[in-house]
Amino acid sequence: MRKLLIALIGTITLTACTNEAYQTGDSALSYLTTEFVEAHTNGDAIITYGITDKGDSIPFSKPIKPSWAKQPDSLYRCLLFYKNQDIAKQVIILSRLSVLRIGLPHDEDAVHATDPLGFESGWVSENKKYLNLCVAIKTSKPNEDGTRHQLSVVCNDVKQFSGGTKTYYLELKHNRNNISEYYTQKVYLSIPIHYIEAGSTIKMNINTYQGVIEKEFRLSVAK
Repeated sequence: MRKLLIALIGTITLTACTNEAYQTGDSALSYLTTEFVEAHTNGDAIITYGITDKGDSIPFSKPIKPSWAKQPDSLYRCLLFYKNQDIAKQVIILSRLSVLRIGLPHDEDAVHATDPLGFESGWVSENKKYLNLCVAIKTSKPNEDGTRHQLSVVCNDVKQFSGGTKTYYLELKHNRNNISEYYTQKVYLSIPIHYIEAGSTIKMNINTYQGVIEKEFRLSVAK
């Protein structure tokens, strides 16, 4: 049965370590294995395993029920910390990630502001389903009216070349909504790119505190 990816889009919540984390109580992370996964819920909206970007299945030693896992028979994009023991793995932290779908500048839910942020790293997942970003956001507690940081990705242009390859020109938008900048929080983002053709190039503009930068990512052709 095909499962639906549940996206956490646009508005993000910044927490002490990770985005909307489910934690079992262990705080020492240095000895743990970390993977980006698609966490699968069963018919009761309980998560029993995750699939890594390499395509490996990671069964959990105990099923878990995070407060954010509300949809049965669905997928949630997550960052998983676990103890590498036996076949079934002991989950220490399962943190839900923000999934930013590529939209157009005039979309109703598009963010238009380009408030600066820090760029840490970016890479295409091994299964070529996601473009992953790590960004650093200067923040503080959410405003009293509940406003939070907002992020979106828009496609400003697509160019096709004589050989059939394409270049997608993307832009990461950020609206801090006047939230004070007291400390810096790292945030991981996943952008679905499974429909972009192999051999294509993605060029993304990101407004940083040092000015606008362009990052380039190539979707290699399978050999």
